Amino acid sequence: MAEVVGADDRAAPAAVEDLPVLSAADLDADPHGMLRKYRAAYPFVRHETGGYLVLRHADIERLGNDVRIAASETAHPELFGVTEGALFDLFAHGMLTANGAVHRRRRSPFSRSFAARMMADLRPHIRRSSEQLIESWYADGQVEFVGRFAAQLPAQVIGDLLGLPRADIPSFTELVYAVTRFLSASILPDEIPESEVACQQLRAYVEKTIEDRRRAPRDDFLSDFLGKADAAGELSPIEIIFQIVQLIVGGTDTTRVAIVMQLALLLQRSNGRRYAAIPR
Repeated sequence: MAEVVGADDRAAPAAVEDLPVLSAADLDADPHGMLRKYRAAYPFVRHETGGYLVLRHADIERLGNDVRIAASETAHPELFGVTEGALFDLFAHGMLTANGAVHRRRRSPFSRSFAARMMADLRPHIRRSSEQLIESWYADGQVEFVGRFAAQLPAQVIGDLLGLPRADIPSFTELVYAVTRFLSASILPDEIPESEVACQQLRAYVEKTIEDRRRAPRDDFLSDFLGKADAAGELSPIEIIFQIVQLIVGGTDTTRVAIVMQLALLLQRSNGRRYAAIPR
């Protein structure tokens, strides 16, 4: 019988064959503590939803370089009993969750649109967005970093990349993070309908933006992507929509996490020292 973690603080059993099962609630409440507790005794543990969590860096690195590892395709939504709807389509029609020839076909327009020059041109927008967010903190004298910077900056940059109105960014950001909740290992079944509604709304927003850009192309990434995708004729209408939805969701969430991780590592390495204020 596998141990259900979270009921109490008893030590994990020594037998690897009898893996602990992490509950979503306890993992969400103290992810680092829960993983730290079992890392010494187990290379991986089970999650109550049915998946597994690999606990050691060396094993994660080894798996990342293993040619047998594949993208999830629709395994994640199916794990939660989601077999239709916008959340399912997000996995079924996107580039990031596809493998082999399907992945290469969906990636092709992106590879041609994400040129080095475009990325260089985007840097001033990133710097300006960062400065505007930081400027907004001074009146308060403090900031809740995750919500007011790490979560906001990626959404603004993606918005600039796609040429979205700045007025749309707050509602756009709420939709994105409601969708990314479904990607979390701690998602609960009763939270899935909220993520589904958000994904439907995000899809509708992207579809309308694509229609607007086709009617009135601009000198921007989205117009360039649509032109290349339409010229190649290899993507269906729903695939085109969900390439952009995946770009938004993947780019926003992973960047938010990376920003928070970098700050956490910086604070850990500071050994409690305060950093001198940087002159404005």
